[in-house]
Amino acid sequence: MSLEEKKSVLVVDDDDYARCALERALSSAGYEASSAATGGEALAIL
Repeated sequence: MSLEEKKSVLVVDDDDYARCALERALSSAGYEASSAATGGEALAIL
């Protein structure tokens, strides 16, 4: 994926392991991944 095609993904999960694993996997696949542990954190990021 080229830089201009890079898509953003926000991972929201209260399970630390799942959230971090998914964020790493998405980053490795070329996505710009961010994460939040709660809905409130996710809304603050958006």
